[in-house]
Amino acid sequence: MGFAEDVRAKINESLSQRMQAAEAAMKKTGDTKTQCVDDAAASKLDLLVLRRTPAGPNNPERLAKESSLQTKIRESRERYIKVEQEMEASRKDLTMYQGIKADLQKGALQLIA
Repeated sequence: MGFAEDVRAKINESLSQRMQAAEAAMKKTGDTKTQCVDDAAASKLDLLVLRRTPAGPNNPERLAKESSLQTKIRESRERYIKVEQEMEASRKDLTMYQGIKADLQKGALQLIA
Protein backbone atom coordinates (compact mmCIF):
# COMPACT_ATOMS: atom_id res chain seq x y z
CA MET A 1 0.00 0.00 0.00
CA GLY A 2 1.08 3.51 -0.70
CA PHE A 3 1.12 6.41 1.68
CA ALA A 4 -2.26 7.80 0.57
CA GLU A 5 -3.91 4.39 0.99
CA ASP A 6 -2.39 3.99 4.46
CA VAL A 7 -3.67 7.44 5.44
CA ARG A 8 -7.13 6.63 4.06
CA ALA A 9 -7.18 3.32 5.97
CA LYS A 10 -6.14 5.04 9.21
CA ILE A 11 -8.78 7.73 8.76
CA ASN A 12 -11.44 5.07 8.15
CA GLU A 13 -10.33 3.21 11.28
CA SER A 14 -10.41 6.38 13.37
CA LEU A 15 -13.81 7.37 11.96
CA SER A 16 -15.21 3.95 12.80
CA GLN A 17 -13.97 4.28 16.38
CA ARG A 18 -15.44 7.76 16.72
CA MET A 19 -18.76 6.60 15.24
CA GLN A 20 -18.89 3.72 17.71
CA ALA A 21 -18.15 6.10 20.59
CA ALA A 22 -20.90 8.49 19.43
CA GLU A 23 -23.39 5.62 19.07
CA ALA A 24 -22.48 4.35 22.55
CA ALA A 25 -22.92 7.87 23.97
CA MET A 26 -26.34 8.14 22.34
CA LYS A 27 -27.40 4.79 23.81
CA LYS A 28 -26.13 5.80 27.25
CA THR A 29 -27.94 9.14 27.14
CA GLY A 30 -31.10 7.38 25.95
CA ASP A 31 -30.90 5.06 28.95
CA THR A 32 -30.29 8.03 31.25
CA LYS A 33 -33.31 9.87 29.80
CA THR A 34 -35.45 6.82 30.52
CA GLN A 35 -34.13 6.73 34.09
CA CYS A 36 -34.93 10.44 34.54
CA VAL A 37 -38.51 9.83 33.41
CA ASP A 38 -38.84 6.80 35.69
CA ASP A 39 -37.49 8.76 38.68
CA ALA A 40 -39.78 11.72 38.01
CA ALA A 41 -42.82 9.47 37.59
CA ALA A 42 -42.12 7.65 40.85
CA SER A 43 -41.63 10.93 42.73
CA LYS A 44 -44.77 12.44 41.18
CA LEU A 45 -46.81 9.38 42.14
CA ASP A 46 -45.46 9.55 45.71
CA LEU A 47 -46.38 13.24 45.79
CA LEU A 48 -49.91 12.54 44.56
CA VAL A 49 -50.35 9.83 47.18
CA LEU A 50 -48.97 12.12 49.89
CA ARG A 51 -51.38 14.89 48.93
CA ARG A 52 -54.33 12.46 49.11
CA THR A 53 -53.34 11.18 52.54
CA PRO A 54 -55.17 12.94 55.37
CA ALA A 55 -52.94 14.81 57.80
CA GLY A 56 -53.30 17.43 60.45
CA PRO A 57 -52.93 21.11 59.57
CA ASN A 58 -49.41 22.48 59.30
CA ASN A 59 -47.77 19.07 59.55
CA PRO A 60 -44.04 19.91 59.25
CA GLU A 61 -43.01 16.35 58.30
CA ARG A 62 -45.51 16.26 55.48
CA LEU A 63 -44.45 19.68 54.22
CA ALA A 64 -40.80 18.59 54.26
CA LYS A 65 -41.63 15.36 52.40
CA GLU A 66 -43.66 17.27 49.79
CA SER A 67 -40.83 19.75 49.29
CA SER A 68 -38.33 16.91 48.93
CA LEU A 69 -40.46 15.18 46.30
CA GLN A 70 -40.92 18.41 44.34
CA THR A 71 -37.14 18.92 44.41
CA LYS A 72 -36.57 15.38 43.09
CA ILE A 73 -39.02 16.01 40.24
CA ARG A 74 -37.32 19.30 39.35
CA GLU A 75 -33.85 17.68 39.45
CA SER A 76 -35.03 14.85 37.20
CA ARG A 77 -36.41 17.39 34.71
CA GLU A 78 -33.15 19.37 34.73
CA ARG A 79 -31.05 16.23 34.32
CA TYR A 80 -33.32 15.12 31.45
CA ILE A 81 -32.80 18.45 29.64
CA LYS A 82 -29.02 18.25 30.11
CA VAL A 83 -28.91 14.66 28.84
CA GLU A 84 -31.08 15.62 25.87
CA GLN A 85 -28.52 18.29 24.94
CA GLU A 86 -25.70 15.76 25.25
CA MET A 87 -27.62 13.34 23.04
CA GLU A 88 -28.10 16.02 20.39
CA ALA A 89 -24.36 16.77 20.41
CA SER A 90 -23.58 13.07 19.98
CA ARG A 91 -26.14 12.83 17.18
CA LYS A 92 -24.51 15.78 15.38
CA ASP A 93 -21.06 14.23 15.80
CA LEU A 94 -22.29 10.91 14.44
CA THR A 95 -23.90 12.60 11.44
CA MET A 96 -20.68 14.50 10.74
CA TYR A 97 -18.57 11.31 10.97
CA GLN A 98 -20.98 9.45 8.69
CA GLY A 99 -20.75 12.28 6.15
CA ILE A 100 -16.97 12.25 6.20
CA LYS A 101 -16.93 8.47 5.83
CA ALA A 102 -19.32 8.66 2.88
CA ASP A 103 -17.16 11.30 1.23
CA LEU A 104 -14.09 9.13 1.73
CA GLN A 105 -15.82 6.13 0.21
CA LYS A 106 -16.83 8.19 -2.82
CA GLY A 107 -13.29 9.52 -3.11
CA ALA A 108 -14.63 13.06 -2.74
CA LEU A 109 -11.94 14.15 -0.27
CA GLN A 110 -8.45 15.04 -1.40
CA LEU A 111 -6.30 13.48 1.33
CA ILE A 112 -2.84 14.40 0.18
CA ALA A 113 -2.22 17.81 -1.32
